[in-house]
Amino acid sequence: MDNTLLVGIDVGSTTVKIAIIEPNSTDKVIYHRYIRHNASQVETVYDILNSAHDHYPNHNFRIAICGSGGIEIARTLGVFFVQEVVANSIVIKRKYPDVKTAIELGGQDAKLIFFTKEESTGQTIVSDMRMNGSCAGGTGAFIDQIADLLKVQPEEFGQYALNGKRTYDISGRCGVFAKTDIQPLLNQGVSKDDIALSVFHAIAKQTIGGLAQGMEIKGPVIFEGGPLTFNKALIEVFIERLSLTPEMVIVPDHPEVLVAYGAALATIDMFSDRESLYKKGNLEALKNPIRAITPKDGQLNNSFFKSEEEFNEFKTQYALPTFRSYADNLFDSPPHELGIYIGIDAGSTTSKFVFLDEGGNLVDKYYRNNDGEPIDVVKRGLLDLRKKYESRGVALKVLGAGSTGYGEMLFANAFNVDYHTVETVAHTKAAVKICPDVSFILDVGGQDMKAIFVHNGIPTNFLLNEACSAGCGSFLENYSKSLKIPIAEMADLAFSSKEPSKLGSRCTVFMNSSIITEQKNGKSINDIMGGLCRSVVENALTKVLRISNLAILGDNIVVQGGTFKNDAVLRAFQQKTGKVIVRPDHPGEMGAIGVALLTKEKVEEEKEKDISYQSKFITWEELENFQYEKMPASICTFCSNNCNRSIVKFSNNAHHVTGNRCEKGEIIEDPKSPEVKAKVRAIAQKIKSIPDMVVYREKLLFSDFEYVQVDTDKNQTIGIPRVLEFYNSMPFWKTFFRSLGYNVYISTSTSYKLFESGLGSVSSDTVCLPAKVVHGHVLDLIANKVDRIFNPMILKVLKTNKSSENSWMCPVIQGYSEIVRKNDEPETKHGIPYDNPPFQWESVKSRDNQIVKYGIEKLGLKEKIIRKAISNADRATQMFQNELENKSQDVLDSLDDSTDFAVILVGRPYHDDHFINHDLSTHFTRLGIPVLEVNALPGIDKVELKGVRVDTNNEFHTRVFSAALMALKNPKLEIVQVVSFGCGHDAIISDELERLLKENGNKMPLVLKLDEGDNRGPIGIRVKSFIETIQNKRKRKEVNAK
Repeated sequence: MDNTLLVGIDVGSTTVKIAIIEPNSTDKVIYHRYIRHNASQVETVYDILNSAHDHYPNHNFRIAICGSGGIEIARTLGVFFVQEVVANSIVIKRKYPDVKTAIELGGQDAKLIFFTKEESTGQTIVSDMRMNGSCAGGTGAFIDQIADLLKVQPEEFGQYALNGKRTYDISGRCGVFAKTDIQPLLNQGVSKDDIALSVFHAIAKQTIGGLAQGMEIKGPVIFEGGPLTFNKALIEVFIERLSLTPEMVIVPDHPEVLVAYGAALATIDMFSDRESLYKKGNLEALKNPIRAITPKDGQLNNSFFKSEEEFNEFKTQYALPTFRSYADNLFDSPPHELGIYIGIDAGSTTSKFVFLDEGGNLVDKYYRNNDGEPIDVVKRGLLDLRKKYESRGVALKVLGAGSTGYGEMLFANAFNVDYHTVETVAHTKAAVKICPDVSFILDVGGQDMKAIFVHNGIPTNFLLNEACSAGCGSFLENYSKSLKIPIAEMADLAFSSKEPSKLGSRCTVFMNSSIITEQKNGKSINDIMGGLCRSVVENALTKVLRISNLAILGDNIVVQGGTFKNDAVLRAFQQKTGKVIVRPDHPGEMGAIGVALLTKEKVEEEKEKDISYQSKFITWEELENFQYEKMPASICTFCSNNCNRSIVKFSNNAHHVTGNRCEKGEIIEDPKSPEVKAKVRAIAQKIKSIPDMVVYREKLLFSDFEYVQVDTDKNQTIGIPRVLEFYNSMPFWKTFFRSLGYNVYISTSTSYKLFESGLGSVSSDTVCLPAKVVHGHVLDLIANKVDRIFNPMILKVLKTNKSSENSWMCPVIQGYSEIVRKNDEPETKHGIPYDNPPFQWESVKSRDNQIVKYGIEKLGLKEKIIRKAISNADRATQMFQNELENKSQDVLDSLDDSTDFAVILVGRPYHDDHFINHDLSTHFTRLGIPVLEVNALPGIDKVELKGVRVDTNNEFHTRVFSAALMALKNPKLEIVQVVSFGCGHDAIISDELERLLKENGNKMPLVLKLDEGDNRGPIGIRVKSFIETIQNKRKRKEVNAK
């Protein structure tokens, strides 16, 4: 082996790494490279290995390959293959034996590897490993996507982060949803430096919270992988979040090739007894495609068309006409004035606007990328079109203007539009114009999808994508860039495929792995393009609609949005549904067309009232001189929330505020001014005047109730976490312990800081948010040095509705207390007794007996005293419930003909936590809609559960159905269901809730799936869409009644 070099090659999801060492006592890396393979793994391995041979022409190579793409290549070359975690452990054992944790970030994967010392030998070994599963958020590809959005090179991203000063909440779960968080920040003027820093915090949070899964990240910590090599600021963020001291941090030489280094060492550590069969000539085998087992006949995917005739028929039917504007058709026309209605659709990534004439016909249109400056884009577009028309002797007179989309209110305030509405209403209006009998609309935009069900021209239900954006326009755009294919050519390439790849519905980032596999299987670019276009439809149906019976879409389906300009996506949807599809002539501008039509109707209504009505839209001269100033990070001081607002001031003295949770945040004048103080008081009074039983119940829940102390002072504090079932029973337990002579400390109100403090203890990234916050609350109790922590395992509570089948709690409530005991270690680590007795209450008697047993065994109290305390607790619970029901009855009694409707917020009691529901109720109260709370409804426990088809074994589910049945009897009530993302039980409940309401009263609930992401924009769109849908249905009923 005198002239033999040890070679390790790591074939990753996005890069290929090589490390070469000499087999001696130092094992020093003498050669290394790190190359992006751009989905061409085999070719890149050939190039990188061939270059190494050129560099060392007189040496033999002993090679081991590792990585997600390495096994087939290793077999082809006749070299050793080693699993990448094993390779990693070998180099750490050799070079960094004191390491306790390795954090490795790759192109599409993230790993936490935990090390310990083997007792018998004292050697470093792997004790556990965590790796990302179905989501590739927080990896190198994630950084690449955000760098592309910010228009910076990936290698420059770290420097921007080093210059960052302030962090913002950005999703680390999904690159596309992170863009949804980032785009508004860019629009609000937040610097790229701060966004880059915030992205690194999102990655660290995703890695620590999503991967650690209850394992403690102990130092020394070694940082590995490309993203941690080229982004020093990312390491600093990890150090900050993990509170690591300098001696606990290891950054190895060339961390980007550390795993390849381990693979090289594996050639002697693992395979010393085996002869290397590799010769340089073996490289030639890589010039032939490496094919896996091909599908059998009959398993191949069908092509897009069965015949040339079918293809030609499709192209003829769906040919998009060449648009000629009004100006393009002017020939020697005399100067004249043209009245127009302007519709502006400010989307998440693009801005569109149209001009309609007085007959509602399309005059002109404009479609551009926002580039983070939607106001500038629209202003420039409007002025450019005006100039075009002026040059042809046409003076444009604005009869009315409207706005919709993410930037609905931004443009409403900036340009003083006559009308604005939520985008679902605008899209429906445009669809109804071209297809009056439309039954279903699917709109696929840059970063979101909207599915709208329509009946008699009125939207009756809508769905928007939730935690995954795979299949949106950005999905195809990302892959057109990575495969170096112009997006306009995708459809033609897809149609030329005879065997499109079956890529399924996957995360935007992980789809790349499927593409690489298909390429290794000999699939052409055309096949992959066909698979990608079909995957858009797969994602729409599985991630948004989640339906198996396509018949409910009806027979008149309209598709729109920029993504449906792609003929292959259109054809894929047509094939999947088996239905005739209507694609408008202008699919990308339908939102703008819809709001322009609605604006036209609004202006005509105003003219009927006042013939002299003129549009409020700013004049062309004002638009020429229009300027604005962005003021991000403007803290609101009008209440304790201290909302982090972004303010945009306009030259017309108007302004636009985002980030505020109530109307007080829209005030930007001097808080000390008497006029401002009066305005704040008026707003506070207005907010108070709209009933909000969610806020009221949460406040009352943690109040003190009268009790008689039945035992002596204990001079001890019982700590109770403000979580889960305690949102149902807190008045009972708080009064119970206080009457026994204990002080009671309830953990502080949930906040993002408290939530993040416990992320390292979360065992599963897929567990619901209400469970995730438990760890932070228990740590708060520990930090406040309580004497005992009370957090029982509630298996079953008392049944409140006699017609229900049972009253079990969900598995999370039943068992999460024990997970907290294991992961947060209040007893073993902090010396605080942790009481989590199992309670399964079949009756009041069994409840009392179990509590007595706990009191005797754990607290050393006498039975008589405990039973007196239980009586006190029961009285407090009754006082709490009576006050809630009386208050709710007042709200119900106030719903007269002058009130449109109220909503009942249904869910589990802990959804009342303002952090978990993201102050959801304020979205309604700001619009004047009273909010009732399911657990506070008078008579909720007496509703006969007739017509409910699912088993009512869960107490909280029973209340949801009871509220729905109450709403069916009261035309003034509508249902809004809160579901925690990832809750499988509530998915079934949501389906039955929708069926129950639709079949028995033609009502549809608004179902909101919430997680830790606090982006009020998308929630606001859903709420406004729901409210406008309800209002339109009610107006239609009033018209029909007349």
